[in-house]
Amino acid sequence: RCWITCDNLAFAVVTGHENWPVAWVTWYGAKAFSIYYGLDLPTEAEWEYACRAGRQHIYGTDDGAIGGAKANYAFGIGYIDHPVDVGSYPANPFTLRDMSGNVWEYCHDWYGEYPGGSVSNPSGPTSGGSRVVRGGSWGFGAYNCHSAARFSTVPGFSDGYGGFRVVRRVSPRQY
Repeated sequence: RCWITCDNLAFAVVTGHENWPVAWVTWYGAKAFSIYYGLDLPTEAEWEYACRAGRQHIYGTDDGAIGGAKANYAFGIGYIDHPVDVGSYPANPFTLRDMSGNVWEYCHDWYGEYPGGSVSNPSGPTSGGSRVVRGGSWGFGAYNCHSAARFSTVPGFSDGYGGFRVVRRVSPRQY
């Protein structure tokens, strides 16, 4: 369910959901929003670097560990069965919040196999059928919240588990 309503071309957010992450958005919608505001979706490499906060953190939390006080994910009986307000958990060392859990986040990249060997700031394939999502979600377990976990979705799909985060670039990126 989308928590944004439209009445006579005026948009509003349902009371109580003003600070929830955007969900029920396609990759196309996330990309269009980003471009409209002069922003972009992060590449997969940018997203992982931000999640790990320049360290080798396993999760994108304040100390790289996971738990119910650090991220919104399906951790067992009593877990929160929906997204929560953005920023509800401690920030990682880059002061970024909710890098693990809450909602999956679209990346710019097409999904594909990683190249062999060690690479620095890799870029994904130039075409494909699915886009990369990272970060895990409120409805998935800790493995999916791992900073290296990557999954894919078709760009026209949306659900209540997925959303996005934007980046501001110093200079335009050529894809």
